[in-house]
Amino acid sequence: WSDVVVHKWHYRKYALQTKMVLSCSVVLVFGGALLFYMIEGNRLFADMDMTGKICSSFFCAVTPRTAGFNTTDTSMLSEGGKLLTIILMFIGGGSGSTAGGVKMATIFVLLLHLRSTLLRTSGTNIFGRRVDHETVTKASALLCTYLFFSMAATLIICSIQDFPIGDVLFEVTSAVCTVGMTAGLTGQLNAASQVIIIFLMYIGRLGSLSFALSFTDHKKPAHIMQPIEEINTKQGGTAEMEKTMKIEGMMCAHCSGRVEKALAAIDGVSAVEMSLEGKSATLTLSKDVDNQVLTDAVTQAGYEVVSVQ
Repeated sequence: WSDVVVHKWHYRKYALQTKMVLSCSVVLVFGGALLFYMIEGNRLFADMDMTGKICSSFFCAVTPRTAGFNTTDTSMLSEGGKLLTIILMFIGGGSGSTAGGVKMATIFVLLLHLRSTLLRTSGTNIFGRRVDHETVTKASALLCTYLFFSMAATLIICSIQDFPIGDVLFEVTSAVCTVGMTAGLTGQLNAASQVIIIFLMYIGRLGSLSFALSFTDHKKPAHIMQPIEEINTKQGGTAEMEKTMKIEGMMCAHCSGRVEKALAAIDGVSAVEMSLEGKSATLTLSKDVDNQVLTDAVTQAGYEVVSVQ
């Protein structure tokens, strides 16, 4: 909020983080309210007047990502309404806030990366800035960690007790995202299921990624890197290759831009991800490109290649 207070209505002066949070909030609040109105307008909200429907739609769109309060009976939501609530709970609030979920910035970054991959563009770019590759990696790890805990807990509870999977997923998501909403199953859970929900609440408040990393923070990194072997992740196509170059001499965004431009011009290089902080370039190759060709391109741009892996 300090960014908004200082720069007032000068949106272009906002930090990238502020722009992402504000953009996501507008889409989730107004888009979520519209979807709730369309889904529940003739169901749960059927007995309300127009004002009541609109207010309830906005409240249902906001509360799953923040407070966890409810003005309507959550257990009476339609299947579509419950699924939308689960999605909003999973996304959560802004980074640095007390809200739960994987955070809006995480989803925003991953959607940008998906767009970049589908359009085969170089870098994850938005608002005239590029998101660092390490940030994309952390966002992916966070999303996968939350999904793993949510799916595992849902599977276990469904195996222990015979509840509808949608209601169980609602309870689990509410717990791991520290929302506090329920579809009416909380009082019917047995001791084992309650322990699982308590565990999810704990790691959700602590942060599931932080919880997972707590077991590895003190481990020493390996001094020998294993050789790379390519795998085919394309359906019926040719596997793309990836190489990482360690480059010395890059001191600013202009430097990394020059290197990126030189590498992107090479035949067979389909995408280039630059990391100024890590002084590296990650290349996606549509075909095998000799390391010497890559090294020569960086050298001609005025920089030194330390290694190519």
